[in-house]
Amino acid sequence: MEEINQFQIKQLLENYCSEYLNPELRTFVIRLFETISQNPVMDINRGRTEIWAASIVYVIARLNFLMDKESANYISFDELCSFFNTKKSTIGNKATQIEINYGIEFADENYTLPAISNSFRMSVTPEGFIVPADFTVMIDTLSKEEEEELKRFKKERELARVQELERKKALREKKKREAMDAGQFKLFE
Repeated sequence: MEEINQFQIKQLLENYCSEYLNPELRTFVIRLFETISQNPVMDINRGRTEIWAASIVYVIARLNFLMDKESANYISFDELCSFFNTKKSTIGNKATQIEINYGIEFADENYTLPAISNSFRMSVTPEGFIVPADFTVMIDTLSKEEEEELKRFKKERELARVQELERKKALREKKKREAMDAGQFKLFE
């Protein structure tokens, strides 16, 4: 029975993908199906096959913004539910359970198009700034004036950091002297 249920779900997914999704998105859908099938955090053999199939597609659709009408691979939630003969609330709930139980997060590289996952990846510059990873490429293309401004900003930031360290050091030394002075006065009392 288990193999029949999984076969049916995979067949439903294949049918949907061949009609509505490109090969890259199909890969994500099948990868998620296989993850759920092989890792029994949730029992894919329980419940309606149509609900499982629609929920798997919906997880991938959410991660890849396919419900956005501007998307090249636009999917209407109504059409998705109609294709699988399911209800929106049921699919939304099951998709959320899948994301939680399998630790699927926004921009997950296993299930998200590279253009999307890359746009949310961050880098730390040598100066300690957290910026989008794509931003580091932009730094290489600065004009001379922009480079000079960036250098001035770095110098100002470094000067402020050094001044703050010196201020903290002076404060520690002052507290140390005060503590020592207070201790010496106690000796003479």
